[in-house]
Amino acid sequence: MEPEDQILLLCTRQDFQDQHKGEVGDLIRKCSIRWNLVFSTAVKHGVLPLVYVNLFQRLGFDPDVPPRIARVFTNYVSRYALFEEKKAEVISNTLRFLNSRSIRAMLVKGAALNLLVYECPWYTNPKDADLIVYNRRDQLAEEEIYAILNQGDDLMGFQIEYDFFEHHDINMNGVLPVDFERIWRDALKMLYRGQEVHVMSHEDMLISLCINSCRKRYFRLKSLCDIAETTYKLPDLKWDEFVIKARDYDCHIIVYAALIITKLTLGCKVPEFVLEDLGVNMARRTVINHALSSFFFPRLSFVEFPFPGKKVFGRQINLFLILPYLTYRGYQVNRKIKYVIETRGSEN
Repeated sequence: MEPEDQILLLCTRQDFQDQHKGEVGDLIRKCSIRWNLVFSTAVKHGVLPLVYVNLFQRLGFDPDVPPRIARVFTNYVSRYALFEEKKAEVISNTLRFLNSRSIRAMLVKGAALNLLVYECPWYTNPKDADLIVYNRRDQLAEEEIYAILNQGDDLMGFQIEYDFFEHHDINMNGVLPVDFERIWRDALKMLYRGQEVHVMSHEDMLISLCINSCRKRYFRLKSLCDIAETTYKLPDLKWDEFVIKARDYDCHIIVYAALIITKLTLGCKVPEFVLEDLGVNMARRTVINHALSSFFFPRLSFVEFPFPGKKVFGRQINLFLILPYLTYRGYQVNRKIKYVIETRGSEN
């Protein structure tokens, strides 16, 4: 593994301990670090602010980053912290609008993690915010839908992404049989800057993060960090319930792969029985583990977003696409291919 990748894996965490500091220090002293590569890769993977905090504020000594690159680090983080504050205002105003009309809403992914997991909302940098309206689309009048969809400013490229009752990222556009009735029933009620909002139960949240990691082909650091930090920051997570739901939603293979990869890269706090109780058969586990040990630990700088590669039916095909397909059930592969073809057809 390249020293730049090792530094990124060590610095992508909130709990930056003496062990991590020592390992980073050894790498800096022994290797000629390409700091421009560390910066550009951290940006691509959505974790630069957290890497910056650990390198420049918590390391305990000057990492001797070239001044020009250090300024780029600092300026980027400053801009993002400001952006995140303005984004939070937009979300709060949107929730105020929905609450005034007695429309229930649920924050998912990044905005929910900022409430429950991350100590600072700007540690990682999602470009949008995802919000689910409780009502199904056909339960709302067209003027209500129009008013909802027009809430939130297009702020420096930021928009609120709305879904109705379900969320297309969580069921992967119909590929997974995720039970949203159950998700809403088990959801937690919280306050976001004084505005009432729902978030998924801890178990559903972690499952959704594993699914999102699969969508990002498992090796995006932000997705892995979300999983790792959730296991550390939510100690009351009910692991038996987590396993039951993952199996009921038929995404247990995806969850297994996401947890294994997180453990091998950033580390995570998952009881050993969980991986066994997910019920992934030995043949599938062997294929996934063999793929990981053989050729699926890429250089992080090579993992591009959006993904490079040849387009087939509008889908970028490359090596990193293979692993997610190894974690789909047969019918899920068929649904995925059907969705890709239909989406491509509608675009034409």
